[in-house]
Amino acid sequence: MESRLPAPKLDHLARLTDEIGVFEHAAGLEPRRELGYTTEDAARALVVTARWEPETETATALSCIYLDFIRGSIVEGAPVRNRMAPDRIWMGPPSADAHGRAIWGLGLAAAESSSAETVEAALSCLDRISTVDDPSIRPWVYTGLGAAGLLRADPAHRGARSLAEEALHRLPGPKGSGWIWPEPRLTYDNARLPQCLIGLGLALDRSEKIGDGLTLLTWLVGLEHHLDRFSFTSVGGRGPGESGPAFDQQPLEATAMADACVAAWEVTSDHSWLQLALQAVEWFTGRNDRGIPVYDPMTGAGHDGLTEAGISANAGAESTISALWALQCGRLIEPYGAPGPRRYPPRRTPPVTREEP
Repeated sequence: MESRLPAPKLDHLARLTDEIGVFEHAAGLEPRRELGYTTEDAARALVVTARWEPETETATALSCIYLDFIRGSIVEGAPVRNRMAPDRIWMGPPSADAHGRAIWGLGLAAAESSSAETVEAALSCLDRISTVDDPSIRPWVYTGLGAAGLLRADPAHRGARSLAEEALHRLPGPKGSGWIWPEPRLTYDNARLPQCLIGLGLALDRSEKIGDGLTLLTWLVGLEHHLDRFSFTSVGGRGPGESGPAFDQQPLEATAMADACVAAWEVTSDHSWLQLALQAVEWFTGRNDRGIPVYDPMTGAGHDGLTEAGISANAGAESTISALWALQCGRLIEPYGAPGPRRYPPRRTPPVTREEP
């Protein structure tokens, strides 16, 4: 079956990456080297390259760079460092989001990479990262996603189970009626919360948490899906009584929605979730409020958001990684998108795990 989706291409991500890490920003397609790197982007990029199929020399080399960057960000007993200047000096305050995303990236790399070296390096880094007592939701969402991903591949991993239980304890479920979202406004990476609740509920055999995740995701889709496309919450967020479309819409929202809908499909066998996942991926190919592709299949660049006037000319790390991540997801599930007997995409190769002490 020939794919309707363009192939993910590593060219632009490689262009944004030097021997240190991945540059956060770009002017057009040119990396803004003077603005440096972040651990958040290294962690997200690691997921894309670690699950690259078939494995290539470029993907392996990039994975090594991102792993080294994350390894250098780790401070035992403290949050990871997030921002690095071009002169390799860490700067700025620590970031709880970056800490959670580091655990997420390492967990998925350990769970899904076909490279024994990548798996071993990711597990070694996870051994050194402490949990951080942060009151906000997103760091625990990202931590939970990493733990659930690793438990899916290795249910006996004690460290992942401990992280999963802590994350599940920290995450809120839906509120009563009306505005059921557990925050006063939708902000960013919104679909990751229901995805995490579904994944942790499945990993820890907590059916009520799966139900909470499905409830929140159903509500979010009802808010952001119109006719045959998604109109995602903008960078300004969205609160009760506000309506769309609104701009700028960010690529990470589409990627989060695609992953969350796949998670819902896996636990319900409801084919409509799979169709929604594919529509979220197709946001990158022009199924959006402006009818304009946000991903360039010639360069492998993901553009920095959908604006009222069109797309941003810039193609930084977060946007490019989001596009590649979504296309990986879409091309994996696309053969199963037509109505018919229940079929699942093939599971990825289990990790080569070490014996824990």
